[in-house]
Amino acid sequence: MTTTAPNHDLKDAGAVGRIERLVEHLDRLAIESPETWSEVDLTIGQLRALLVLRHHQPMSVSAISLALHVSLGSGSALVDRLVRMRLVRRSEDPADRRVVLLELDEPGVAMLDRLVARRRAHLRATLERLSPTDRAVVARALRMLIETMRTTARPSPDEVPG
Repeated sequence: MTTTAPNHDLKDAGAVGRIERLVEHLDRLAIESPETWSEVDLTIGQLRALLVLRHHQPMSVSAISLALHVSLGSGSALVDRLVRMRLVRRSEDPADRRVVLLELDEPGVAMLDRLVARRRAHLRATLERLSPTDRAVVARALRMLIETMRTTARPSPDEVPG
């Protein structure tokens, strides 16, 4: 039994480029949305760290550094700033006192909850402007994209030792 490679002709390459530009445009719209970001005085790296912790806490400094693709020194400095801002707290790993674990502190949880709620409200208001048929098309396309991304994703921080 033989299999053939997918047909990636020029028309398909053009579609991929259009999708990439659309995703970049969505990113810009999200970043520039004052309703969403007005209270956040964080760097993108700090926000990424908080979002990683939100989904994978508790984590060690080495695990969050690996998840963010930064050196251990850079990850440690980033965490230090978040601890000083009282958005993250450190605790001792009960299984190994040499390991420091990181978790979101209550102000960090509250800030992310507000941020996510605003983003969802903005998205909901935008989607409600579409017809039911167009919303179904968007949902189907996003499900397909997410499933494809899952099958090609790097290991999650849960799968990273440390």
